[in-house]
Amino acid sequence: MYTTACVFLLIAGLLALYDVYLMITKKPNPVKDWPVPCPMTFLFLGIGLIILSINGF
Repeated sequence: MYTTACVFLLIAGLLALYDVYLMITKKPNPVKDWPVPCPMTFLFLGIGLIILSINGF
């Protein structure tokens, strides 16, 4: 379960870096009609944190 949490947090980190890149270059999100930062970033971050907190530190 710890590995799953780490994978979700890693994906969230990569998506966050991509969102920062899009914001700095003022490019729109490639997914049509989605804002920057992308809601998927927050979804992966939330799932990773929930799994990590259930599993314990």
